[in-house]
Amino acid sequence: MSLYVKLRWSSGPFGQEEVWEDLVACGNRVLDSVSKEFLPHAMEVWRWSTQSELGGERLASRDVSPTFRLSAEDLPRNFTNGIVRILGLWQTRKPQEGYLNISRERMWTEVYGDLELDAYPGGGGGNLADLLIARLLPNNLVRRLFDTLSEFRGERSLVRLAYVAQRPDAEHHVQDLVSLYAHGTEDFLSLSLKTLKEEESFKNGDLAKNLRPIAEPYLLSLLRKIPLVKKRFEEVCRRTGVTVSTHSVIYLGGGEGAFGEVYGEIRSRVLMPAIQQLPPKQQLDARIRRAVVGQSTLTDSKGARRRSRG
Repeated sequence: MSLYVKLRWSSGPFGQEEVWEDLVACGNRVLDSVSKEFLPHAMEVWRWSTQSELGGERLASRDVSPTFRLSAEDLPRNFTNGIVRILGLWQTRKPQEGYLNISRERMWTEVYGDLELDAYPGGGGGNLADLLIARLLPNNLVRRLFDTLSEFRGERSLVRLAYVAQRPDAEHHVQDLVSLYAHGTEDFLSLSLKTLKEEESFKNGDLAKNLRPIAEPYLLSLLRKIPLVKKRFEEVCRRTGVTVSTHSVIYLGGGEGAFGEVYGEIRSRVLMPAIQQLPPKQQLDARIRRAVVGQSTLTDSKGARRRSRG
């Protein structure tokens, strides 16, 4: 489907105007990166959704020039939650409609991220991921986008994750990624663990009971410290054609299905063997209970001896 961008926000307090300052700045960075390939021609402001049949309400709409960049003055007065959509033409063999969504609508953001860049299927091409796979857009387009996003530093945010994928929830389904910007091998491990937890066979198995929330941070922290894990990750990336940029930690897929192969390797040779070694919940509970009870018994006996001496 799209390029999905998810920001990490600093702790507040700050108001909606300040939030939109960062969103506008990040959106303009994206437009700068694709200025030769994506030419804006209209801007819309929506509440709830960008589709009226889903309850969306269009608050504003106007034509813009191909060099348009968004500013706070383009937003309605007292605008808080909503979606700004910039419509434009992708310069493929035959110009194709597309859009950049910049969102502060919680239900929308949880699915599509803070920013979403895509193409409307039609006109001889598909969505953005299809255009990239078919090489109807320049090979370096994603690299340019990810380099720009990696350097973005808003007043209150930075880019946590960005990816091109055939589905918006590829953060939980890494096999469907086309390209990824993250913050290192540890981030890919975290995404792979999220993907594993979504598998029905894993969710319904005994090992899922070992992978409780309390165990996940420990497991990921430990795996990050094992050099062999990084080595295996780099080996499978080379084998599948996934290019890894160490400068900005960008993963560019070597073809359709490449990330699925990387995930399969990480799943079978790293995550599953590690999870199998986690103690079962009942065993861990019993250990903690014995430790707490034993400490309490020891403290009580010391207190009793002191009182007997007194």
